[in-house]
Amino acid sequence: REGDGELDFAEFCNVLAGLSYKGDVIHLWNDILPKGDNFVQLEVLDPEGAGILAFFGDWCEKVLDGPTEVFRAMDTDGSNSLTDQ
Repeated sequence: REGDGELDFAEFCNVLAGLSYKGDVIHLWNDILPKGDNFVQLEVLDPEGAGILAFFGDWCEKVLDGPTEVFRAMDTDGSNSLTDQ
């Protein structure tokens, strides 16, 4: 489920394949994943990044009801993309 802050094993494998990871994926999964869990959370993989995203999400909620609304407001040309201009 893209964007939920969690990866199941299939998503985890897809990410590692995209990074051309050559190591033992099952061993890495078992090292990272808390015992009994079926998902690894962003907070485990990147606590600082997770905190930044949470802060940004909270800010978006306060400003315009959420991240989607903030990006729509910033997409002034309707291209579904943002530029640094």
